[in-house]
Amino acid sequence: MIKFRMLLQFIKLNSFLLTLAAITLLGALLRFPYLDQIPPAMLQDEVALGYNAISIAQTGTDEWGQRFPIVFRSFGDDKPPGFFYATSLLYLLIGWQPVLPRLTSAIAGTLLIIVGSLWIKKLFNPEKSANQLALFAGLLLAISPWTIHLSRMALESNLALLFFFCGLYFFEFGQAGRRSQSIAKSIAAALFLAASTYTFHSYRYTVALLFFGLLLTTYIFKNWLRSKITYQVNHIWLVLIISSVLALPGFFGSGTSTRLSQTFLPSTAASKQLYTFYQNNCYITLTNLARPLLPLCRLEYNKIMNPLMILGSSYADHLSPNFAFFSGDPGFGRNPTALGELYLILFPLWIIGGYFVLTQYKKYYPLILGYLISLIPSAVSGPTHSTRLSVHLPFLIAVIIFGYQFLYSKSHRLAIALWVMLFVFLGYFVMNYSTATYANSQDFLGHGKELAESIYPYFEQNYTIYMDEDLIAEPHIYFAYWNRLDPVVYHQLRGESPEDTYGFSRPLQLGENLLFHQANINKLVCDPSYTTPTLFVTRQAMLFSPQKVIRNNTQALRLVELYELSEMRKQTKVLTAYCLEDKVGNQTTQGQ
Repeated sequence: MIKFRMLLQFIKLNSFLLTLAAITLLGALLRFPYLDQIPPAMLQDEVALGYNAISIAQTGTDEWGQRFPIVFRSFGDDKPPGFFYATSLLYLLIGWQPVLPRLTSAIAGTLLIIVGSLWIKKLFNPEKSANQLALFAGLLLAISPWTIHLSRMALESNLALLFFFCGLYFFEFGQAGRRSQSIAKSIAAALFLAASTYTFHSYRYTVALLFFGLLLTTYIFKNWLRSKITYQVNHIWLVLIISSVLALPGFFGSGTSTRLSQTFLPSTAASKQLYTFYQNNCYITLTNLARPLLPLCRLEYNKIMNPLMILGSSYADHLSPNFAFFSGDPGFGRNPTALGELYLILFPLWIIGGYFVLTQYKKYYPLILGYLISLIPSAVSGPTHSTRLSVHLPFLIAVIIFGYQFLYSKSHRLAIALWVMLFVFLGYFVMNYSTATYANSQDFLGHGKELAESIYPYFEQNYTIYMDEDLIAEPHIYFAYWNRLDPVVYHQLRGESPEDTYGFSRPLQLGENLLFHQANINKLVCDPSYTTPTLFVTRQAMLFSPQKVIRNNTQALRLVELYELSEMRKQTKVLTAYCLEDKVGNQTTQGQ
């Protein structure tokens, strides 16, 4: 009996930590199981992260032979280094794993449950409900569709989000007028914030803008509005200077400018085409109906107004709750269920919380600032995007927590009912997420692993292998990763890698025999003098029986077919008909 009472007392005294541990365990169970099957396969970016991390761990160089780079060239998209080096350390600890880079993301996604919960607890201390609010934040981070999907794929943004949460926690970001901040915590905050800038592009801009904006607004509130509730300016300066100095090599490196040129919304062809269309319509309409008003077209459509209108429209889309609660990310690979990134039931709490924060703007202006600034990196790059908007998640969660605080203060029973409903929504999401991703494996390039492993025996036997360009994105990196190709050997095999018009690049071949382009199958098959052992990897409709067919998970789609030249020639009747048809076709073409 005494031991039982002691156990109850222990649980009561440590209820917060025990509940947080249970929520974290739930989050881990939603992130780690079936990581190789849901989503069904790693995309090319995930595979590239894994192979480059292994290459760094084994040789100290990336796939391009660059030694310990601070910008990873990868496919020409110039990725920040944080996720690569974190995965390299994981590789040194646990060795090669089929989903090695996804493990990095899953670990980060689990840890951010703890850090995010502790940040919310600091934000609301010393209020009595601080523990309850922190646990609810932890639950949202554990079970939300947004965080689950980011954690089940190898996405740099998830690790950057963990670092960013740590920075917010140590800086006690969110509420003005906090107790004195220690220099050690400010330095820790600056280090974590700088780490986030080296992990994902959007955090570079957010951190710099956020703390510069915080410095400016604090000055305005203190000197113009005579508010006594402000941050200590010296600590803002400390974080801004340290994080900026540490981030400078990455911020002004070639990777940032290259990536910006590839994603900056006003410079995209689609944006230019759209506004040229509007401009032409304006001139045609006013020419026919109101010629004196033609100067208005020049006023509205010019080099200055066009970018402002494009960015303004994009920012308004990002500010809308549509992304968070209704439709989510428009990309299937980033949002397989086509639902909101957070559960719809949280929408009323967002409205209530937003109202409360805005009415208390002098106290919570840092949160308002963070909420608005964190939208900018994604808004300047195009449509709403779950990875670019990951930096917005802490501020979105904080606003929802203010709404939950209102609900909890009015009725504990309603708060409990909300927890129950969230688990109902979670069950619905898990079922839809699992079936949507697994059944549509082709959208996640689920055939990449099987394809890479299928052609490897032919590669070892020095077959000439022709792979059609449209079979899979970045076939070279799938081949290297899934066949565990020695990075030193890969460096020797990598062929010419020209850049396309957008700055992306990939090898045209590996060695002399693995060629990433379509072959003239008709010519090679029908030429008896051509005797080189050859494998055709294609999705073309062929008369011949393939040696292997690769299908999607439902077995409904034929994605890739492998044809061995010697086996094709053994099918004599088909070969005769095939070559005769090819000969007649060539004669017809020549006659025309």
